[in-house]
Amino acid sequence: MGGRTGTLQEVLREELGASLWLLEYKEDLTPLKKILLRRSFSLPPSTVILLLCSSTNTTSVFSFVRQHNLESPGVWWLVIAESDISWQLEGVLREGSQVVLAVRKSTSLYELLVAKVDTDGQPKFVVGTYWNWERNTLRPEKRADRPNHEPLTSDLLHVYRDFGGRRLVMATIENMPFVKLRGGQEGHLVTKSGIDVRIMGALGQQLNFTFQVLTPPDRQWGGPLPNGSVSGIIGQVARREAHLAICEITITGETILWWWGDKKRERN
Repeated sequence: MGGRTGTLQEVLREELGASLWLLEYKEDLTPLKKILLRRSFSLPPSTVILLLCSSTNTTSVFSFVRQHNLESPGVWWLVIAESDISWQLEGVLREGSQVVLAVRKSTSLYELLVAKVDTDGQPKFVVGTYWNWERNTLRPEKRADRPNHEPLTSDLLHVYRDFGGRRLVMATIENMPFVKLRGGQEGHLVTKSGIDVRIMGALGQQLNFTFQVLTPPDRQWGGPLPNGSVSGIIGQVARREAHLAICEITITGETILWWWGDKKRERN
């Protein structure tokens, strides 16, 4: 959206080929949940959600998204605000949501802030560009202090080619010949050897990241439990305690049935 001019819908259609959703804010956000679940895996973003509500309600929306693990690269959020609420949103946003905050600077001028993930994995807002709204038309505002525009949408394939030295959390258990662990400093476990360990090392060198080990208390691969929770290293990823799990992992028929059943219940 660096140089397009037109109505908001025209700009979104030209740049993203995306559909625009406008929903009246209500305390019951179930309709929003259904929209996000249907569009969780589409790339590039196929859905744009425009938020035009108070700062409190905007924060409530993203708190709801976080609570229900509804972050999705297939959804692009455009938040219109009368003042800068970036610090409030940074407290509830998580990696996986593409958010642009349009802060009103004058009658027609908006400063667009883009949420970018920093080296700690936390979304932080940076200035993207400025837009002028005149007679229902958007056009880029050229400014001497911002000669280059920050892209408002991220090419995730490009973003994750280089993790910028991030330290990822890897859930695993000892299981030779795939993973061998040993004691490290302050009682923390570290990897010693194994097929999966070498794979992670090669990926880390190529994609510029390091990793630390996290093991579940039950020392199991894990899976769905009758109470609806998930155990083992799979559960640690599901609860976002870890970025990934690795250790001779395979998909079982039971897991597939649980996953599809869970998605069906959420959509209903």
